[in-house]
Amino acid sequence: MLARNLSESLRTRATAIVMEPTIQDFTIYAEQHPKKVPPAVIGFLRYKPEYLHQHREDVLRFPTQRCWVEASKRMYGCEPDADLLNNGKREAWKVLVSLKCGDHVGSEFWAWYRVVRNVNVPKILTEGTIQHSLDETDAMMVQYAAIFAVSQELNSNGVKNHYTGLHQFVNDLQREMRVALVTQLSGASRSAIATKFKDAADLLLVDLIPVVTP
Repeated sequence: MLARNLSESLRTRATAIVMEPTIQDFTIYAEQHPKKVPPAVIGFLRYKPEYLHQHREDVLRFPTQRCWVEASKRMYGCEPDADLLNNGKREAWKVLVSLKCGDHVGSEFWAWYRVVRNVNVPKILTEGTIQHSLDETDAMMVQYAAIFAVSQELNSNGVKNHYTGLHQFVNDLQREMRVALVTQLSGASRSAIATKFKDAADLLLVDLIPVVTP
């Protein structure tokens, strides 16, 4: 195949359309193909959206949507029945992400995922406090990890009546973090929070994002 640059006369007559990937689009793809992209990948990319697609000349491998899908296939392949947060040998995930998306991305993904695995979700939901054993981790990463872990728990197992710490947890989050939480909650979870914990639901009404979806 012969490839060459367009002449200036053609370029001035053409309309350039720039198509940029977004985490919203990739999230929709993951939701439509639940066995192709693990929730942990989406959680990481919400925390680090710049790693969805990051072209770099100074490295051999860099992340793209296709690379994430390829890494995800291998992640599911090495551990098809593992629980999201608690079971299995997840150390292989760091290697898989590094091979497909670059060593720098694999290292950051694994650092974030280690934080997720140490989030005490029951304590958050019953007492409202985030306790974490990795004290060296920055607060922003811990909060994103907590939001991801809590949303996964609520979406998977429902909103229980004894989750009395939910209001305190939401209250302590910054506005940006509340938006991050509500966008990761399913419609059923939002409705259940609105019914059982109205004070927490009111706090999640940020930037006109409704808790209860029609």
